[in-house]
Amino acid sequence: MRGAPAAYVEYGPTNSELEVIYASDGSINAPRGVRGGHPGTPASAQRRTSSGTLENLPNCAQVSLAPGETIVSICCSGAGYGDPLQRDPDAVAADVLDRYVTPKRAESVYGVVVDKSGAVDRERTDALRRRRSAGKPPGDDAAPDPQPRTRAARAASDT
Repeated sequence: MRGAPAAYVEYGPTNSELEVIYASDGSINAPRGVRGGHPGTPASAQRRTSSGTLENLPNCAQVSLAPGETIVSICCSGAGYGDPLQRDPDAVAADVLDRYVTPKRAESVYGVVVDKSGAVDRERTDALRRRRSAGKPPGDDAAPDPQPRTRAARAASDT
């Protein structure tokens, strides 16, 4: 199962100074995956200055913000449960459509290939999962040409 997505919040004053006291748990020890699930991401707190620069903040603090400055808070995400390669491909495709997971991450983490229409490419997904289950890195699953030929030779044989 996919872990819960993290939440992003950014807030600050508009016309006057703002005193902020906050606590952010999970910045030191991110959630751990269970039964083969991947770990979650840790929480973080930052100050965005009026110039746009981000400054890291401690996990608990009292901060004064001037107009144009903000606190950027990202809570930790939930960790996964179980081997990602065992997750239902249709559930992964639904997460891609809901924008919880990118198509690239669906492939790299779950071994699921989602086409441009949002459907699971079953053939490529099965091949990718077989390859990953065998301990091979993701890549081209096509068998190599047993007789490599020059581009000219291939073109001549294709006519």
